[in-house]
Amino acid sequence: SHGARIIHVDIMAEEFGRTAAPDLCLWGDARETLNDLLDALHGRTQTLFAGRMDYVAEIAPRLSEWRRGADARLTSRDRPINVARLVHELNEIMPEDGVLVADAGFAAHWTGLIYDTKTAGRGYVTDRGLASIGYGLPGAIGASLGAPDKVVVAVTGDGGFNMTLGDLETARRVGCDPIVVVINNAASGYIKALQHAMYEGHYQSSDLTDMNYAKIAEAMGCRGVRIEDPEDLNATIKNAIRERSGPTVIDVVVTRDPAGMLPAVDSRTVKIKKGDRIA
Repeated sequence: SHGARIIHVDIMAEEFGRTAAPDLCLWGDARETLNDLLDALHGRTQTLFAGRMDYVAEIAPRLSEWRRGADARLTSRDRPINVARLVHELNEIMPEDGVLVADAGFAAHWTGLIYDTKTAGRGYVTDRGLASIGYGLPGAIGASLGAPDKVVVAVTGDGGFNMTLGDLETARRVGCDPIVVVINNAASGYIKALQHAMYEGHYQSSDLTDMNYAKIAEAMGCRGVRIEDPEDLNATIKNAIRERSGPTVIDVVVTRDPAGMLPAVDSRTVKIKKGDRIA
């Protein structure tokens, strides 16, 4: 937020100041640095916590208010499918110790807004901010190999999935079983939505071919399911979690309307000017 003080902890000193001007830079391993900070704060934690009690008390009511305001989208029966409904279903279905891997772009944008981790630990893994779309599938392979007993679900856009879908062969070869949910809007959606907002319906190189990724997955020896009705989301995702045996691709047909792609703003009415950041 505006005026917030920034403390940047990083094991790589060259990262300091690269994207922001922190008030304090701490060079070291994140875990060991946090342990040192806990030691430094010993005896003051209760006082510090007490000073934040008013803010803590606001959180639950404000979350409830947000949930009421977002309910129409979270439970939407629209066809094509509303991405909020997809992420809401994942939120309800994912096991507490499951791992959700979010590709960059829309996948991270939507899941970061709506998806809730249930327990401490790395239950949500993304590279948001690095703009490296294509991360979803290989990231899920890494998570599956690192935590072979856990359910791993990747959420990726069709643009990102196009870049690395050959790694379905990798997943088969190394014997892991991630579930890959493709947000399929036949576009580089984040780019198209911003072009819609800034250039009043004019687009450049943001449309993609409408591909059936379920059939592509099947042709590569994986399981594939294509979903066009939001009422099929719950059972399909549950079945994929229950019957994990190799990679599964769930191809979810979502809105192609660039005015309805952004989760935080309605780009039919928002006015964007050069330099603005809306996500």
